[in-house]
Amino acid sequence: MKSTLIDLKNVAKILQEKCPFIKFALLNGPDENGCLNASAKLDLSVFVGSGIGTWVAIEKILPVITVAVPEVCCEVTLLNLADPATRYRAMQDICLFIQKGQEDVFHEFDLRSRLDYRIMRAQKRRRGLVEDE
Repeated sequence: MKSTLIDLKNVAKILQEKCPFIKFALLNGPDENGCLNASAKLDLSVFVGSGIGTWVAIEKILPVITVAVPEVCCEVTLLNLADPATRYRAMQDICLFIQKGQEDVFHEFDLRSRLDYRIMRAQKRRRGLVEDE
């Protein structure tokens, strides 16, 4: 199977230009060099500003990412609405970009996501739903 090479810098540039309401974006699928296996898809996770609605954000992001990477299927997750496990997993992905001046928002989100995830895991352990690690 043939892999696809994605120009991550170009994707970041296009998203920042066309969707300035995105505070930061994380990408799962390609490696650090932009190489994506043929059977893989992209998972774009974004944190958006408070001035845009959920559906409006998705309606604006999907066509932009489709044009930026037309040969690949992409799913979009709004991190503003995501549960602790989804946010925690997304923070393990490639950081595609952080809008200039939004570094504090990104770091606060990272800290909050890690804390919420640990709290969620502790609550599940307490209820016997997961084993201790």
